[in-house]
Amino acid sequence: MEALPSATSFMAAALAVTVLAFLWKAVVVLLLTPWRLERSLRGEGLNGSPYRLMVGDLLEMNRLKKEAQSDPMPEFSNNIVSRLLPFFQKSVEKYGNCCFRWVGPAPVLVVTDGILVREVLKRVYEFEKPDMRVNRNVLVSGLVLLEGHKWAKHRKILSPAFHLNKLKSVLAASIVSCAELIHKWETLISPEISCEVNVLTDMEILTGNITARAAIGSSYEEGKAIFQLQSEQVANVFKTLHLAFIPGYSFLPTKINRRMKQVDRQVRHLLKGVVDGRLKYLKNRGDGTEAAENLLDVLLESNSREMEERGHEKGMNMKEVMDECKGIYLAGQETTASLLIWTLILLSKHLDWQSKAREEILQVFGEDKEINFNGLFQLKTMNMILNEVLRLYPPATLIYRKVNKATKLGPYYLPAGVHIQVPILLIHHDRQLWGEDAQVFNPNRFSNGVSNAGTGKSPLPFLPFSSGVRVCIGRDFSSIESKAVLAMILRRFTVELSPSYRHSPSAMLSIRPQHGAPLILRKLPG
Repeated sequence: MEALPSATSFMAAALAVTVLAFLWKAVVVLLLTPWRLERSLRGEGLNGSPYRLMVGDLLEMNRLKKEAQSDPMPEFSNNIVSRLLPFFQKSVEKYGNCCFRWVGPAPVLVVTDGILVREVLKRVYEFEKPDMRVNRNVLVSGLVLLEGHKWAKHRKILSPAFHLNKLKSVLAASIVSCAELIHKWETLISPEISCEVNVLTDMEILTGNITARAAIGSSYEEGKAIFQLQSEQVANVFKTLHLAFIPGYSFLPTKINRRMKQVDRQVRHLLKGVVDGRLKYLKNRGDGTEAAENLLDVLLESNSREMEERGHEKGMNMKEVMDECKGIYLAGQETTASLLIWTLILLSKHLDWQSKAREEILQVFGEDKEINFNGLFQLKTMNMILNEVLRLYPPATLIYRKVNKATKLGPYYLPAGVHIQVPILLIHHDRQLWGEDAQVFNPNRFSNGVSNAGTGKSPLPFLPFSSGVRVCIGRDFSSIESKAVLAMILRRFTVELSPSYRHSPSAMLSIRPQHGAPLILRKLPG
């Protein structure tokens, strides 16, 4: 009978030790480490907000953002930094262009100095992407999140699919998909009657259709379930993003966590069907002498070639291929839809630039000549317009990195555990970098190229697709798609901003009009 009390005592002692260990770890994570990191940063001459237990600056950030976006802007203005990044703006104004804030117990160094930004983006093995536990693998995965040798392997296999000579499928898909949209619009209007359309919805469907056709080899209707699930996933991830710093949060069986995992399983199931179908097609095609029909085909061929030449472990497995497909689906639709929406809105406000773009399009392609690959690269005015839209409304507002090993950044010694954020939107609207008209839509600033567009006070002020070796692999995909779509639309219609439009930019995965983008379409004669 003596054994029972001994066993009970042992279990109680073991439980007590476990609890004490957990409490000590909590003290280290939530108190000791933040205090140590803050002392180190201040010792380097950096300033920032003081650490607040557990939450850091999250409550203040959420309050300012909610306050800034509670109502539409009183009038149309491109001065949107105070609406989308109010806390960042206040921090930089108060503490300088290299300062720190807090996401939970993690200090985040906000870097806007061009020389330091260039260092962060160039040194990819020292400044890596942080592990955002809440959304890792349920929203985006693959190349965009990978680091080290895995990133290098995936980038090498994916690169052939995004070579310029392989992107003619993007143009073909853009022409077919946009022709369907134009036909839909033409049934709504006549030369005498205008029509209001919400281009936000139409551009989302259009870019989804183009992405599905050019990248995956299907149509929007076939990929509709994937796009809808991905859209839901974006909303769910952003609902939980402020909890990303809590260790183990993604494993808690909350309602939203369960739903995100369920959506991820459904997306992967659908993608597996897509990939299996393309693998079967490639196998039955014969000797492979025919040209690949879409980017997924090129990716699969590149992966197969890599495994044949260098061994199976050098290629991607099925899960990794599906991860890349998921990224292509999401980024392919999201980035270009944002660019097209804001371009049409800004051209609706600036009819002089709309006329200039149309004149150039008609000069290169005429009224009926099919949009061709070479012609797209002659659209200098269009290129200037798109760059200016990307400056004012970049697809992403922030770049995230983390210091995993103590290192120097410019004059500062940064200890391991510090996060880094590059506020793209803040940099793109900085008057010191772009001049006093930084909030004005002025494509002329890009007339002599991107490198001469700013004031010259920063070596790296233009970052819509990031920069360095990790520059967005889909940059040319988006450029070709955008130019083709705009060329087809602007030679058939004029666009004007509807009186019902309410200017309310909001940022989730990309910057979007919160209340839609209603425009007035008028059919051009001819």
